[in-house]
Amino acid sequence: MGRKLQILGHSLSEMDLIIHILYNLPEEYSTTVEMIENDFELDLATLERVKVKLRIKFERINQSRVEHGKALFNREKQKKYKGLCS
Repeated sequence: MGRKLQILGHSLSEMDLIIHILYNLPEEYSTTVEMIENDFELDLATLERVKVKLRIKFERINQSRVEHGKALFNREKQKKYKGLCS
């Protein structure tokens, strides 16, 4: 997005880009957004730092989905087994 704006003659500051990213994240990232907002107050917010925090959250979300999917799969197998025994 930033490059497209530059081509059109508009500049986008790093802070503007960070704000744009934060306001367009899904609800799953709400705690991460709060941490990044705290970084703003402490003048620690940089685009690189935001990328790192969002990447960590993304990996946690995906790991949770994988683990949750396996648990559901195992439960279904158990239900089928119990159904056959009775």
